[in-house]
Amino acid sequence: MTVVKRHLSFVIASLLAVLSTAAPTAGWAQTSDQPSAVDQGPVWTPEKRSRFYSLDQGSRIIPLNWLRAFKSPDGKPFLHDGLVRYGYLPDAGSLHNLPLGLTATGPFGEEMLGITCAACHTRDIRHDGKTYRVDGAPAMIDFQAFLRDIDIAATAVAVDPNAYKEFSRALLGPNTGTAVEDQLRWSFRYWYNRYHTLVRGSLPEVGRWGVGRLDAVAMIFNRLAGLDLGLPAHDILEQNIEPALAPVRYPFLWNVHRQTRVQWTGIADNTTPVGILARNIGQAIGVFAEFQPGKKNEPNGDRSLDFFAVNSVQFANLQELEVLMSQLGSPKWPWDLDETMAVRGEEIFKQQCDGCHGIKEQGGFWKTCVLAPNVIRTDARAVMLLNRDVDTGILADAGMAQREKAAKVLKFTTDTLAMLVLQKPGVRTRIHAGPSHAEAVNSLQMLLQSQNAAPPPEGTDCSLPPNEPGYAAKVLNGIWAAAPYLHNGSVPTLRDLLEPSTKRPPAFEVGPFYDPKRVGLAAQQTGLTSTLTTTSCTEIASGNSRCGHEYGTNLPDEDKNALLEYLKKL
Repeated sequence: MTVVKRHLSFVIASLLAVLSTAAPTAGWAQTSDQPSAVDQGPVWTPEKRSRFYSLDQGSRIIPLNWLRAFKSPDGKPFLHDGLVRYGYLPDAGSLHNLPLGLTATGPFGEEMLGITCAACHTRDIRHDGKTYRVDGAPAMIDFQAFLRDIDIAATAVAVDPNAYKEFSRALLGPNTGTAVEDQLRWSFRYWYNRYHTLVRGSLPEVGRWGVGRLDAVAMIFNRLAGLDLGLPAHDILEQNIEPALAPVRYPFLWNVHRQTRVQWTGIADNTTPVGILARNIGQAIGVFAEFQPGKKNEPNGDRSLDFFAVNSVQFANLQELEVLMSQLGSPKWPWDLDETMAVRGEEIFKQQCDGCHGIKEQGGFWKTCVLAPNVIRTDARAVMLLNRDVDTGILADAGMAQREKAAKVLKFTTDTLAMLVLQKPGVRTRIHAGPSHAEAVNSLQMLLQSQNAAPPPEGTDCSLPPNEPGYAAKVLNGIWAAAPYLHNGSVPTLRDLLEPSTKRPPAFEVGPFYDPKRVGLAAQQTGLTSTLTTTSCTEIASGNSRCGHEYGTNLPDEDKNALLEYLKKL
């Protein structure tokens, strides 16, 4: 099985070479209101934007010809609308009827569908009949529906003989009934078993993510611990796959390269080459890059793991993407500003917000403030997720980890990614003693229930130690383009965030339409939308709690309005 696993990509590629008889791609039109790119600095050129949209990071979701042969749940060809029904932005220049941020990688007729950073971090904002394009902003896509519908279509092919016959004929034509069809059947079954196991175990039936959110960290954990590090002959550790119930809003990417710690919970060290590359590899694996280590069998007796036995991660492209993101400026507010009010708002910001969100230089980076859960008192599920235990699979079998269920999933993941980076030829950087996970999170619930938790005293260091997860407070440049707010996207506008949690909307629509006055989502949305129903502070770990971040809520209305005017300028 190890040999088969190592050559899966080759088998699929060889098979796809036979399947080059697919129908030509139909073209499709963009919406009538073409987006205008907002100003994101003089360095962010159209050429760099185009590169960001299309740069392959190694994602390999499914053979593209298979997806062309699938039917969507409504019976139409899966690619009939270029996938814009999921919120992906149309790309009129695509040769494969794919939206912006989705790639078709490989020789003609052998392409694999992949996803780039731009698919999840590019946004069109709509207001007053115009559309504004913001690169690096949180996307308004329904990623769960996209993954689910692929699984529904694939399951129909897997369980319905008539559907499979139609699928195979669409791909093979007159070659049905030959050895080529046997190869197709094996390849499809192998791919389907892995994909279906991951999606079925990860995607929540109750409390769906909805538009603009996903549980990225849980998906990375599930992919790595559930599919990639299992033992031959089945490869899968299904017990390591758990429902992804801590959805977060897609983060914005401008200035990420400057923060000392990234991820919403501050778990990723961002100050060393190894830490940065490991972080990017993790997200590439989370969006279906191929990664299945195999045991070496060297004549010298080396039986350690080969982290490149099956590995589609595009290291050079990830490094180029990191450079591109360092050149991406925060978006400039595209509408009128009250400059006098903004000056007043700046003083309020310095008094109320600067302690956690201000720029504080540290070794060439901006020091990232990470607040303990009992201080910020926002939804706790994202932190609780990090305390999972996992079976370490092939790592333990190779003597690289303990076998018992004592391995914390975060440490297991960060250690695996660091080992992968260091095995890459040419990487010689020493591992920095960055964050792994606090072993003692048992008191978390008790801390969260404390009704007397107070913000850190003015002037104190609000950062937790590197091994303590909490909630990261990034510099707020461009925050106007990143609605909804809080890490889980439970507050629709900045104006709502300046109200006590008891006065924030218990439910609201998530979509592309914008409210410049309240700085965030418009109350009325059309097109692809979802309704987010939030919970109060009595359900602090629901994944959807609007509780927390009570800073600035006691300001008079005129001060709140002035603060918002300043935040538009950042």
